[in-house]
Amino acid sequence: MRRILLPALCALCLTACEESGPTVDPSTVSTDPPAGALVLEPVFTPHALLGEARHDPDTAGGYQDAWLSERGWEGEVLSVRKSGSMTLITLNMSHISVPGELHVVCETPDPGNVAKGGLARIRGRIDRLEMSSNPAFVGNRFFLDHCKVLSFMKPS
Repeated sequence: MRRILLPALCALCLTACEESGPTVDPSTVSTDPPAGALVLEPVFTPHALLGEARHDPDTAGGYQDAWLSERGWEGEVLSVRKSGSMTLITLNMSHISVPGELHVVCETPDPGNVAKGGLARIRGRIDRLEMSSNPAFVGNRFFLDHCKVLSFMKPS
């Protein structure tokens, strides 16, 4: 029973803690990297970046403003909510090889048909990484902006 309640409670807490952003005209937000931008290779998964940042906290800042590869990152949709004129999608990226929970919060002008419980693949720019001092606690979060939903599979 705890395995079901704990992730649900954590998702609610994380969603409540997210800040509402300013109102932005979604048509002015580019979801493609500009020329000359740093685009990460597909091997740079959120788990790999978190592992590097835990080993050497100074490396986390080196990925700020980097764009995800064309492949993007995929995770279970925990929440979808409006924040001003944008939409925040929270994905669960947790993996057995990484202690604690890992979430990716994506800000997008067009969420498409994304819904809670489905599987979404997204691409965007890394805004920041927040790490928990206790790896067993939910609190490891990547924040992405300029996100594009590449694909979505509805929950079965």
